[in-house]
Amino acid sequence: KIDYHIKKKYEICNYYYENLSNSSLYDLQLNKTKYSENIYWVFGLLFKEKKIKDLFVKHLDQNKIGWRPFFYGMHMQPVFKKMKIFNNNDKFPVCEKLSFNGIYIPSGLGLDKEAQDKVIEVIKSFKT
Repeated sequence: KIDYHIKKKYEICNYYYENLSNSSLYDLQLNKTKYSENIYWVFGLLFKEKKIKDLFVKHLDQNKIGWRPFFYGMHMQPVFKKMKIFNNNDKFPVCEKLSFNGIYIPSGLGLDKEAQDKVIEVIKSFKT
């Protein structure tokens, strides 16, 4: 069923692109570069400011829309801290900005158009 799953993920994420582009609050994840193409395992929003992201996720919570934070950088992962792979003073500002300012919105294979329209409606209704 891999071909079906890939097609479904493309449909979900392309619909988000059609409906959520042009925001001054966040950037959408890239769908392709000259050397790679997104497989849309997840669909992310990267906020320009953490304080806006924090208000935005409260808005999602109040409207019962699921979300997940971006993954933390390797240097912030407890397992790697325990292994002392990174120095506690190491800073990776780009990684940290991504970790703290990004969220994933619903994009699972079970997401139907009605539920996706609800996600889009709630996102568009957010006011700062």
